[in-house]
Amino acid sequence: MRQVIRCIDKLNDKVGMTVRWLAVGMILSTSYEVIARYFFNAPTVWAHQTVMILGGVYLALSWGWIHKRHGHVNIDILLKLLSPRGQAIMNVVCGLLFLFPLLGLLIYVSGEWMVESWVMHEKWRVSIWRPVMGPSRTALTVGLALFFLQGAAEFVRDLHFAIRGEKI
Repeated sequence: MRQVIRCIDKLNDKVGMTVRWLAVGMILSTSYEVIARYFFNAPTVWAHQTVMILGGVYLALSWGWIHKRHGHVNIDILLKLLSPRGQAIMNVVCGLLFLFPLLGLLIYVSGEWMVESWVMHEKWRVSIWRPVMGPSRTALTVGLALFFLQGAAEFVRDLHFAIRGEKI
């Protein structure tokens, strides 16, 4: 079990460290647009939408990495009142009641949405550029799956600590 948890941690670390480079792409696209628009009076159609798509992919693929570092919203006021074991129990209960059902539903819906997007060759309708949406919809589904996997790893850690009082 520890090996599986370490693999999930490493996977989310690698994905997190890789997708941070999308921020460079967003900066370069924005810079290109600003220079083209204000210095050459030649605005682009694609730059702003590229930044929006890259930003969505960047956020979605970083959810597991953020969860590993406990960066998502939490009810710290209540958790700080509990002992470390109580915090682990609270995390286990909230994972069962909220995290896993919500992520399971989101993965299911986004997976259907992703497949439909690829099958119908969906293009972004609000853009004149009309980029294909399959890759970004796939990133959303993969990001949710990575979040789910990291949630499962944290769940096992918390459950083990709640039962045995020792960390994995």
